Amino acid sequence: FLCSSLADDEVLEQLQDSDCECNGSSMHLLWREYHAASSESKWLCDFARSAQALPVAVSLSDLRLAGNPLVYVNLAFCNITGYCREEALGRNCRFLQGPDTEPEIVAILARAVRHGEGCNVRITNYKRDGEAFPNVVALRVVVDANGVPCFCIGLHYDLREASDAAVDLEALTEAIADLVPTRL
Repeated sequence: FLCSSLADDEVLEQLQDSDCECNGSSMHLLWREYHAASSESKWLCDFARSAQALPVAVSLSDLRLAGNPLVYVNLAFCNITGYCREEALGRNCRFLQGPDTEPEIVAILARAVRHGEGCNVRITNYKRDGEAFPNVVALRVVVDANGVPCFCIGLHYDLREASDAAVDLEALTEAIADLVPTRL
């Protein structure tokens, strides 16, 4: 991850106060109502700063908060879903589900998160405008020094953007997900 000469608390404050464009609105990198433990703030800041520049859609939720709300999404997430950060942050990813979302896939995702395991699935999700899209989702759970699940990182890929149907998206997603840290 990126290094900074600023203290972790200063970086976290800057991330919460920095403005970015998403669908014409000024949004914040981290959910404003989220308060990270000081022991996690450096990891969280480094993660958000690094993920911001990635071309793949990235989400981060805190498993310790009721409802497993998103505390971070990058611009690519906003671009593929049509939701701005302020609309996505503080909500569970269930807001992307709709009438054709496969309940058996939702159950796989819920079971993986509940058991602190990663998974790769293809699910029908919905953009803000109601348009359905095939989403490949890779989840990775991040644990603390004691092995307790803390965060869930989601990587999201709109299958309609695949230029070659022969691309092995499972292998690609797995390769990208392997780069994601699983320990604080």
